[in-house]
Amino acid sequence: MPDESIGVKTSGKIRKIVLDRSACIGARSCTLVAGKTFEMDDENLAFVKRDASQFEDDDTILKAAEACPVLCIHLYDEAGKKVFPTNYTLKFYFHLPPPPPRNISACGGFGFVV
Repeated sequence: MPDESIGVKTSGKIRKIVLDRSACIGARSCTLVAGKTFEMDDENLAFVKRDASQFEDDDTILKAAEACPVLCIHLYDEAGKKVFPTNYTLKFYFHLPPPPPRNISACGGFGFVV
């Protein structure tokens, strides 16, 4: 990630927090959920605070990452494995229904085969 903010914890399941600032839209959801871990800058972009000793617990940090509408907060465990978002999370968040069949058009709320 080109423009990122990183926080490193020394305990707990979550050990590394990476916030992709180039993807951040300034929704502030992370700061509302975990204000001791995340803060907004003058450009209205989130960043990870420097003092890891003041970070919230793992559950709260995970909730903050889940609250981000663009999923720009990535969480890693001690082994460097991504905890959030996972491939399953991405499928769940961005699941779109399949497009309608090509041979059906809508007219007045009724489907007609063309």
